[in-house]
Amino acid sequence: MTNHDRNGLENNLAREIEYNDAMSRRYDADYHAYPIMKRHTRDFVKYTASYIRPGHRILDLGCASASLWSDFGECLDASVTLVGVDVSPEMLNVAREKHPQSDFRVGSMTEIPADNSEFDVVIVSSAFHHISDAQLPVALNEIHRILSEHGTLVGREPLGVGRLGDRGGSLAGALMSLRHIAYRFTDARDLPEPNPGPDHHAYDAESFLRTIESVFALTDIAFVNPVSHFLSRSKSAIVVEVAMMLDAVARHKEGQEVHYVAQKNFYGVHEHESLIDQALRENEIHDLTEFLAFLDEAGRAMQSLIPATEVKRDRNRAWLTEKRLQYLNGLKR
Repeated sequence: MTNHDRNGLENNLAREIEYNDAMSRRYDADYHAYPIMKRHTRDFVKYTASYIRPGHRILDLGCASASLWSDFGECLDASVTLVGVDVSPEMLNVAREKHPQSDFRVGSMTEIPADNSEFDVVIVSSAFHHISDAQLPVALNEIHRILSEHGTLVGREPLGVGRLGDRGGSLAGALMSLRHIAYRFTDARDLPEPNPGPDHHAYDAESFLRTIESVFALTDIAFVNPVSHFLSRSKSAIVVEVAMMLDAVARHKEGQEVHYVAQKNFYGVHEHESLIDQALRENEIHDLTEFLAFLDEAGRAMQSLIPATEVKRDRNRAWLTEKRLQYLNGLKR
């Protein structure tokens, strides 16, 4: 890395800190207090909690003001340890006011203040899009470092392409006209905010997921909230219910956001069977057929003892490719 590149990264980081410090006292109200945003948050917390077991050590990376923690407190076992890391000291000051006994650490995604293998689950909730694409692999390798041997990364990110509104034409117009109608009768409006800097961006899901897969095994993806995002600043109960209904009718296809799960050192029954088949071909002239048959059965037997949430990951791997093809086909429309 040249000095010019290093200086650019340092300047962007300083700008990110400045942006988050400026937003710290209004962050919860602007991004988590509206009813639709609360629904989105609770849905993500529920999604994340399904991968957390009693005794797990959890890192909320890019935790901001700990805006998810109250919801996590309602669904996580008391034995779970929750730690927050954020680049913004002011955001963490707000977090400490709400959770004074908790462990909050100042740090960036590319230099996480944590020991090797310190955590079982790392949560990244709409935070990767605050760093550049060049920094994403660095951040992922840092997360890999601090995760335990079979640790899990769970996250969500906003999308910039492949969304329902990106079909364009009259459909996009109808979605925006619905937004204007809803905002008019509820007197809702978008809010001005400081410039977040050059690294702030939404993702192309396929490119983002490929980068995740360069470090981890992707075990689940879900595209969510295709319509409700357009109406997220409304406080009207009627608008909220209509928004949720439209998301459901659209079956959450071509959503504004992607939820994902990825795992370190992931091997399931499908990977095991593939290795057995390859080993049989490699050792066909040797007397290993009986041993490999027993090795295959051993893998199947141990798979049956894995908790249901882990079995779900194996099952999901079989249809992830199809789900991503649906997303890519949507881009071609």
